[in-house]
Amino acid sequence: MKLTDVLDEKYESVSSKNISAMKRSTPYPEKLRDLFREIIDSNPQEKSDAYHKTYDAVFSYIHTISPDQITSFCSDIMNDSSRSEQTKSGYFLSALINAHAEKTTYDGKYLLILHPEACVQNVGYRNCANVHIIGNSTGSCQEMNSGKVIIDGNVGNRFCWRMRNGIVTVLGNAGDFLCWEMIKGSVHIQGSAENQAGYGILEGTLTIEKNVRDQAGWRLNGGKITIKGNAGHNLGQSMKRGNIFVQGNAGRDTGVLMEDGDIFVEGNVLTTTGNRMEGGTIKINGNYESISPNCRGIIYHKGKKVW
Repeated sequence: MKLTDVLDEKYESVSSKNISAMKRSTPYPEKLRDLFREIIDSNPQEKSDAYHKTYDAVFSYIHTISPDQITSFCSDIMNDSSRSEQTKSGYFLSALINAHAEKTTYDGKYLLILHPEACVQNVGYRNCANVHIIGNSTGSCQEMNSGKVIIDGNVGNRFCWRMRNGIVTVLGNAGDFLCWEMIKGSVHIQGSAENQAGYGILEGTLTIEKNVRDQAGWRLNGGKITIKGNAGHNLGQSMKRGNIFVQGNAGRDTGVLMEDGDIFVEGNVLTTTGNRMEGGTIKINGNYESISPNCRGIIYHKGKKVW
């Protein structure tokens, strides 16, 4: 999917600008910068404390600030702050957007342009708005509540951790623990993902356009995971419910310790399929090397039950 398929004309044009051109494009109250320094310098014990402190501090006047001013403020942070401050700015920016959306009921899009050399942590925390983020981040969209988020970049580990609802599209790749214990929602990764994608998902959908590494769908407890490339080893390990669809190949020990649910692999599967599998169904359309002798589940090969 191209950027133009998911962004409107305004945000497509902004994405091509150099971040320095955004500096002070829309002046914002200086007290925002002062508050940012105060929060960052306080070095709260719990990182999420920065979110709550920011939210409480700005809520009384956030309605006087426009979405464009939030964009401009973010651009200034990315231009003028240290790399450490840029990295830690995620909770602060998240609090600004959520407070503004809740106080004003604004339902348009917020734009954040991150520094190309910074990997901002925890942006989109508890998100409840429509946000477009340009740049790379890690730990983004944790505990997301609602709204639509588009990330034009890569996301690191723990992306959409315990997501509660909403729709997210990532135009790059994802790291480990993607959608860890997601409660509900829809996540679409245009690139690849690392280990333990979809761990413990309760409900919702996770779609990965390319490959995933090992233990995708570990302890899956509902919902649907679609992998359009190949999956690594231990696909669906200990899954309890839900569905996993792989359009490519899968590694060894597919369905290991699986309790229930369904796994479908369009391509080939390596050795010891169904190892210590207690229940559920695995369907393979390609070839498989071997089925574990201690498999207690059901396995189909090209539509025919073979175990």
